[in-house]
Amino acid sequence: MEINTTAGLASGSGSNATTSGASLAQDFDTFLTLLTSQLQNQDPLDPMESNEMTQQLVAFAGVEQQIVANKNLENISSLLMVNAINASTSYLGKTALLQADTIENSGTGGKWQYELETDAYSVKLEVVDEDGFTVYSTEGDGATGIQDFEWDGKDMSGNAVPEGNYTLKVTASDEQATAIRSLIYSEHKITGVDTSTSTPWFAAGPYAVTQAEILRLSIDS
Repeated sequence: MEINTTAGLASGSGSNATTSGASLAQDFDTFLTLLTSQLQNQDPLDPMESNEMTQQLVAFAGVEQQIVANKNLENISSLLMVNAINASTSYLGKTALLQADTIENSGTGGKWQYELETDAYSVKLEVVDEDGFTVYSTEGDGATGIQDFEWDGKDMSGNAVPEGNYTLKVTASDEQATAIRSLIYSEHKITGVDTSTSTPWFAAGPYAVTQAEILRLSIDS
């Protein structure tokens, strides 16, 4: 099991608002000092207008409120990020269905599903190794829709092939030898979660996928 997270994710998120607040407090103290000095030394015959002073005070108050609001939003964002991390780690150990044609063979083969756009007159299924060599081939079901295909991890002579990644290739055509479009699906156990970015990535077999790429999630019985 692997969980990759960014250290201090929640604790450091409010630093910008904190720094801005400290800077505003210092500027406000300076402003009050200057204002007090100006009031004490103003010309009695040309006193400072109250409207101008009020506008400056209101401006400072508005900026302070904005910084407080930003700090609250950053805190909310941090909580949402933590919740997203907790939710993504709940995927660990579950089985994800992906639109993917490659499986990891650990000695027992694997399972695929393929989906034909229309009925096919001829369907050829080939299991190909990482070097592009076909280790096994057979005829497939030509009916429209999703079909299951299970491979036992052996070649055409019945010998077990080396462990590694193997890809299913589907070649389907109609009676006029026109190619028919197909989609391939495979199931993979989720063994790791990378939460170092805003979008969690899941390690599923030989793939790294986002939540949007997981078509179905199930628990092994």
